[in-house]
Amino acid sequence: MKRYLSKMALVAFVVYLLSIILIKLILNGYTDFSEQFLKILLESIIAGIIFVTLYFGFLWYILKSTLGYLDSNSFDEPTSGHKLTEVVDTRITDFNSFKEIFFKNYSHVKYSEEKAAVKFFNSLSFIRWEVGGIAYLDTITGNVKITLIPYSGYSHAADKLLNEEMKRVKELLVG
Repeated sequence: MKRYLSKMALVAFVVYLLSIILIKLILNGYTDFSEQFLKILLESIIAGIIFVTLYFGFLWYILKSTLGYLDSNSFDEPTSGHKLTEVVDTRITDFNSFKEIFFKNYSHVKYSEEKAAVKFFNSLSFIRWEVGGIAYLDTITGNVKITLIPYSGYSHAADKLLNEEMKRVKELLVG
């Protein structure tokens, strides 16, 4: 999960640092700013480190269970948390064509041929929290059990995202 948050934390730190420096430049004027530049820079760096550490520490705490599960090598069904589960009838009985659907439509995909399961999710973004999930294919009947998990946990927005993503996954699988 570290790889998903590290880029975001670096960007947030740089934006925060530049914003504080720019605000101090505007409020203090150029002459005061240039005389105290090192002091302002040091204060901004310390404040940026504190802010980014607290913000992304909280974010990590929220995301560790869902993204940790989605990024893990476990293909057991998630036992806790907010989730939406449905079974869909499809004509797919070949696991290779099943997993290919997910490889084409999601940025992160893991699969287990022995369990006929595929984990899928898209990358994190500052703008939109996403949904990830796991899908199990019954190669005999063609039924697919889909379990979706929101990154953010319980919320009204998460319910909406779950329903939208379930509709999308069904369309991908059924056609």
